[in-house]
Amino acid sequence: MALWLRGVLVSNQYQPDFPIALILVEDRAREELGDIDELAESIKLKGVLQPITVNQDGRLLAGERRLRASVRAGLTTIPVIIRESDEVDALEVELSENIYRKDLEWQERVRLEEKIYETRGLSQR
Repeated sequence: MALWLRGVLVSNQYQPDFPIALILVEDRAREELGDIDELAESIKLKGVLQPITVNQDGRLLAGERRLRASVRAGLTTIPVIIRESDEVDALEVELSENIYRKDLEWQERVRLEEKIYETRGLSQR
């Protein structure tokens, strides 16, 4: 099923690569986005691992850090999920994305990094 999003024909509404320049970023509740440089480096190495979410008008609903880091990484397109939404739903999505986020505990990060080193045949000890 094909659809039009902000004048661009999109063949896959679930994860199309969409031009970053056409994504609308309006007033957002979150003011501190953290270290975008680290995320940009990760995106350069591994790509965007999780699509951002936009509404049918191309307005950003979720994924502002990924969007900003993708721009910093030099990307011109980004994978998106298109979600039909009205104003209330857009605000609820933004709230949900930010309040249910949980970073790795330091112990979890250490275990994961050790596993990566072991899998590569390296030793950190």
